[in-house]
This record gives sequence, structure tokens and C-alpha cells, in this order.
Amino acid sequence: MLIYIFLYFRHVGDAAIKCDCTTGFSGETCNSREETTIKNVCDDCVVTCAADQDVKPSICKCSNKKMNNEMITYFATVQVMKAANMKDEHLRRVAEAQLTKGLREYVTPVQDPKIIHYESFPSFAEATLRFYATRKDEKKIKTAVFAKWKDHGHIGNISLAQEDISFTTDPLISLQSVNINQGGVIREGGDFILSCVARGSPNVSFRWFKDGSFVNVSAASSYKWTRLIEGPNIKDQYTALLGIDKAFVLDQGLFTCQITDQGIQQCLSKHVEVRAPPKVWIEPMSLTVRKPRGDSNVKINEPFTANTSAIAWVFISLMDFPLYVSSEQV
Repeated sequence: MLIYIFLYFRHVGDAAIKCDCTTGFSGETCNSREETTIKNVCDDCVVTCAADQDVKPSICKCSNKKMNNEMITYFATVQVMKAANMKDEHLRRVAEAQLTKGLREYVTPVQDPKIIHYESFPSFAEATLRFYATRKDEKKIKTAVFAKWKDHGHIGNISLAQEDISFTTDPLISLQSVNINQGGVIREGGDFILSCVARGSPNVSFRWFKDGSFVNVSAASSYKWTRLIEGPNIKDQYTALLGIDKAFVLDQGLFTCQITDQGIQQCLSKHVEVRAPPKVWIEPMSLTVRKPRGDSNVKINEPFTANTSAIAWVFISLMDFPLYVSSEQV
């Protein structure tokens, strides 16, 4: 006699669980940290601002320093005459102020102008000014600003040692996307990989944060890893990967990719949901299959409780045997 038993269970599951969470936590079982400390970060929102000078890794703290994502980096190198008895430190400050003032007369906005290179010679000094402006202003900067400086031979009250002004641009970093290799809810114990695609210079750096805290992949107990891949077909495109080989419920939250390059930082986030598997139990734990003596019918006694949350339907195929199923109330 061959018996096949198929069980179908209906379970109340996590939907019946209601928890009162303390401050700072949320979720059905209070296992997710609230994102109240995360500012200026959201799904599908690229935040751009000047990079922080803090040594400790921190998520984009842009406050009121947000920048237009269409901006690019400009570099202008000029040679200025040294005035008598003027120290280099003072000349550097004056040159930076005059260069900035001259730019802002014609171009708006100009953000974070700063002399990043200064070299002193006996009769002149060479200074490189870095600033950020929109791409559409490139022609205006070349023709209206730099051409005027060349023609006049001075910038404000600073005379040029040479009329030539070296002018270059670099594309501002561009954080393009943050994606996950699995859609929907991640089950506890499963794995997933986050990918962050961005363009920038070879010096661009990537960092990962979760709920505003830096993701440490070097811990001995960590199931996390990172990897950086250079784009094979597109110049200056990079993909940073964050992998989690064994997800826990506490891994649920807002993951943020931060890139930093040329004094600029950008952040883009992706929410990841991790759930524990449902708890399943069987009631009753056993079934009795018996064939009474002298009776050709096989009987199955299935005790059940009226208030049970799991109901089993039993389908038994008996070779050439008639089937009789009975239920007993206990």
C-alpha cells in the first residue's frame, strides 16, 4: 500500500503581531532604526555639495550648501606680478579675492572658488584657481571673463606677468544610480548586492553608509564586502559594489552611496527591506491511518481544535482502496 500525504497550511503569520516601539525604532517587530538623523537623503535623490573636511566618514551634510548637479569644475592658472614688499601669503589671499570678484561680475553662480596651487618666483607668482560653475557658462567664462583679463593685462588691481591664462575643465562627478540585484523583500539569511555607478576622475572615492552610519566591512564578524570595478567601455565610469552574503533583519534600512572627487561629494540612497522567515507550526502533530479488521475501508482520524490557526487538508491516494476520512473534535 502506497500513501501520499499533501498538507496545505493557512497561517496567521507576522500580520497579527503589533508592537509598541520605543523612540528610534520602527517596524512590525521594532527591529528597524528610524531614519530621523538622516537629512537631505532620499531614494532617487542625488545630493551634491562641497566635500566635508572631517576625517571621520560622514554622510553628505549639505544643509544649505547644495550644488547644481549640472556644474563642472573649472581651473584657471595665471601669473601675477609681485608688488614690492608684499609677502606671498598676502598676495595669495589678494589674488584669490580678485579672481573670485572678477568671475562673479559676469557668471552666476560661481561656487567654492579657491586657489589650489601657488608657486612663488622672484618677480611673479603662479596661481591656479579652482571653481565650480554650470556647463552652459563655459563659453561666457572664456570670452567675457578671461578674454577681458588678457586684454586689460590685469585682474582688479593685480597686474598679470603674462597675458596667457591657462584654462581647463573637468566634468563634475556624476552619481548615476544605486541598484540592488534582487527585487522586493530580502529574506533573512539570504544575500544581496548593491551597486553604485558613477563617473569621475581616477581619484574618485566611494563610501557606503547605512542609516547614516559608515558601513565597516573589515570587522571579523562581518558578512559584508566591497569591490570597485572600472567601466570597460565608458571612460571615467566606475561601479562600486557592496555585498552582504548573509542578511539579518538589522541589515534592513537606507543604504547610501557617497562619492567624493575634486572637493565635491554626492550621495544617493536605496532602501532595503529584510524580513525574517515566518514561523510555521503544524496542528495536529500527527495523523492516524488505520484499517479496521474485516473492513476494506481505510480510515483516517484527524483530531483538530476549533480555534487552531493552522488547518490541514489531507489528500491520500490509496491504490485500489476506498477512502473514508473522519474528523474528531477534541
